[in-house]
Amino acid sequence: MRIALAALLCLAGLGPARSQPADAEVRCVVEDDCLALMSDLASRHGSVLRLALSGGGARAYDDPPCGEETAPCAAHRLVAYLPRAGAYVVETEGEAGLGALLVDRVDGSEARLFATPSFSPSGQRLVLVANGFPGHGGHEVATWDRRDGRWSETARFGGGTGRPVEAWTLRGWEGEDTIRLDYVLVDPPGASGTVAMRWDGSGWQVLQDPPVSASGLQQQGAGDHRAEPEKDR
Repeated sequence: MRIALAALLCLAGLGPARSQPADAEVRCVVEDDCLALMSDLASRHGSVLRLALSGGGARAYDDPPCGEETAPCAAHRLVAYLPRAGAYVVETEGEAGLGALLVDRVDGSEARLFATPSFSPSGQRLVLVANGFPGHGGHEVATWDRRDGRWSETARFGGGTGRPVEAWTLRGWEGEDTIRLDYVLVDPPGASGTVAMRWDGSGWQVLQDPPVSASGLQQQGAGDHRAEPEKDR
C-alpha cells in the first residue's frame, strides 16, 4: 500500500524532488529550490551549507547565529550551479554588505565579487553591476573572465557617463562580446541613458549614448572610452 501511494505521489509530481544531473545548470531565488534540485551536490544541515567538490571532499560554510550579544553574522545562500563556469554561486551578506562568491567546483577556491554575477552565454565571462556604497561596489560595473580554469577581473568603471550615476540597470548580454546597461544620473535629476560595453579583442570599449533628461531633451554625453582593470584589486 505504501509503495503504491509513493508511486502515485511521484506521478502527480508530489513526491521527493529528483536531483538534476551533475552537468545541468541550476539557478534559484530561494536556496531550498537549489538544494532540492542538487541533492547530490549541495546540502544544508542547520547553519552549515556544504558544496561537493569534484576533486574530492566538500566546501562548507557555517553561518553563526545572529543576536544582540554576537558579532555581526554572515549569511551564505546558494543561488546557482553553473557547470560551464565551473562554479557554484553563493550570495553573501554580512558586515561588509552584500556580495557573492564564485566557488570553484573542483577545489573549492573562491573568487569574491561585490555583486551577484550575470554570465555570458558561454559561462566564461561575467558582469557585476552594483548600486551600493563606496568601498562595497559603489555605483560600479566590472567584468571578469575565466582563463585556464580561474576567474579574474578584466575591467571596472565607476561611471562611464562623466557624471555621478544614481543607479545602473543591466539589460543583459548580447552574445559574448557586448553588455548593455541603462543608467540614471544624479544631476540633472531623472536624466538617463544607455551604455554598451563591447569587447574589441584587447579590452572593453565603453560606448555611451547621450543622456536624455526627464523632459525628454537630449544632453551632451561624455563620449566613448575604454574600461580598464583596476590595480591592486
